[in-house]
Amino acid sequence: MNTRNSKWFSELYGPVLGPSLRRALSRYPNLNVILDGEVESWDDVNKKLVPFGENRTVAGYRRAYCKHHGMIDSIDTEKLHEDNDETVMRTASDYYTDKSLSREELIERGKRFWLKFRAFDILYVNGSDKSRLYKDCGIDMEKVDDNGSIINLPLLNRKQILYQILIEQENEIEICPTVVIRCNGDVLSGKEYFSTSNPTSEFGFPVSLVDSTQAILQQRFNNLEDLDKKRRQGRTNSQISKLRAEAVENFYTKVVEEYKFEGLVVKDLASPYLFGVRKFWWKFKPDYETDEAVDIDVCIHLIGGCFLVATCRKCNELINFGIVFRLL
Repeated sequence: MNTRNSKWFSELYGPVLGPSLRRALSRYPNLNVILDGEVESWDDVNKKLVPFGENRTVAGYRRAYCKHHGMIDSIDTEKLHEDNDETVMRTASDYYTDKSLSREELIERGKRFWLKFRAFDILYVNGSDKSRLYKDCGIDMEKVDDNGSIINLPLLNRKQILYQILIEQENEIEICPTVVIRCNGDVLSGKEYFSTSNPTSEFGFPVSLVDSTQAILQQRFNNLEDLDKKRRQGRTNSQISKLRAEAVENFYTKVVEEYKFEGLVVKDLASPYLFGVRKFWWKFKPDYETDEAVDIDVCIHLIGGCFLVATCRKCNELINFGIVFRLL
């Protein structure tokens, strides 16, 4: 388990997430995969996520509980990294046990709290079940790299693989809530749109094919004008644009106010996976709706004995707040 800052959390999170991840991937047991996602903490008494920043503490609670009940798999405690690897986070029992709690209290909290993995994407698939998986997803093997990387596949295909390969485990392993806003203004859930085992169809074709620009360019449809007329359902371009904008707004409101997530990410289904580059996706958070710089990480400097300026700690660039703070 590796962060985007290249820090290994395997020893910390593996023992409490490993078993549920393997259950989630049991449909194709002979595969090695790389998933892109986020680790969260779950409170099963209040049935809600724990505030961000408690993952290490919760890992300690859950590890104590799993160890007490013999639920830790030895494969998750094997030595995965070198002792001198500075990017490794050590085990929860060594570093993140709450010393103020007794063993019984740790076990009791571990019954209530555990870690949850929310999958966003899948980047790598390899192993003897690979051919069966791609066949089940209707993906041409020639389009996939022999080395297992699938980052160059369109997001549409990666999502199809993700929904096919992952068996969600309630409040343990889940796929990030997703909707697809189609080009005719209709909205489908990710589970409906990306399913290849039970595909949603329209006019005798899977909706993902009907929406595909490539299918149109390859002349996969005999009467494109007639098909487009049916898909529009009498809607004008202006009406469709309005429906699509409203769909974004409605889902944004739902994920922020109902799910209590931090925001919404809009992605292009034709896009590859690019590391560290936001070229094909856009992020919307409540912070962005105000003019307040609520989470800028800056360092304040005193210049000439009378003026304060700020530089960004991440890039060392001068931050322009539009005003100059003067010492009184």
